[in-house]
Amino acid sequence: MSLKFENLNCKYDNIFMKLKYKILMKYKSVIILFLLVACAYVGIGKENKQYIILSFTFEEPIIKKITIFNKTYDRVVIPGLPNFGNAGQPYLPVKPAYILLPQKSIIKSINIIYKDKIIIGKGYNVEISYYKKLILKIETIEKGKIDPMFRGLKKDEAIVKKLVENPEMVNSYKFKNSRALGAGPSKSYEYVIITTELLNNTHTFQDLIDLKIRKGINATIVTVEEIIRNPAYWNSSMLFNDTQAKIRNFIRDIYLNWKTDYILLGGDLEQIPARYLWVESVAKWIYYKYAI
Repeated sequence: MSLKFENLNCKYDNIFMKLKYKILMKYKSVIILFLLVACAYVGIGKENKQYIILSFTFEEPIIKKITIFNKTYDRVVIPGLPNFGNAGQPYLPVKPAYILLPQKSIIKSINIIYKDKIIIGKGYNVEISYYKKLILKIETIEKGKIDPMFRGLKKDEAIVKKLVENPEMVNSYKFKNSRALGAGPSKSYEYVIITTELLNNTHTFQDLIDLKIRKGINATIVTVEEIIRNPAYWNSSMLFNDTQAKIRNFIRDIYLNWKTDYILLGGDLEQIPARYLWVESVAKWIYYKYAI
């Protein structure tokens, strides 16, 4: 995250947005960082516009004395909230607020109304103040597309509801049937190990699978050779029709159709080849990590 505050003032003119968490990304979401305690309202306007209105109230900040390298400084804190600041800038209390957007919508505008400014300290080089109340208004329009990796599962929905400030927005998301590739829609494995036939025969991966099953987790092993032989995971482009691409397509398939949440790559580069990225020629597993 990159936060920027101009001075010791709790008026946050800089709003930073980013998507976070894999499942949350499949729901259209935005993360807004500032101090908050929220209640939400959603309105529908013309031209498929929707308005998300959030009202935020704040506890009074506390100014504490801290000592760093035998020098005494003043720090603004709010109980229960973390502080954040880049080097050389004020270290201010913040809290991320995840706001769920309506399905297939994009942000048109964000407006903030500041109310009840309160000065909390005197005698400093800058004015130390905060706003007791903020009203955030997000205007969205229906223009985007449904993420192809959106599963519409109840377990995903439950996670999102716990993360966002407006969990009622989940009701705007409709379930879509996933298109089965090679895994088939009838199976369900929460935990999948991908390894080679040789390692599967010479190592104790099955013991791990048995342990998961005893704990109530559906689990299975799929070999690289099985994936390669399945034409459902082949790409039409020869540039990305290698083993790495086929494994990645398999991961995307089972995420959708097997409802898989955990994948263990059982092997080193010789068994599970990585997609090389230009980071000092270091092999990266990120190609598989961001398959979904």
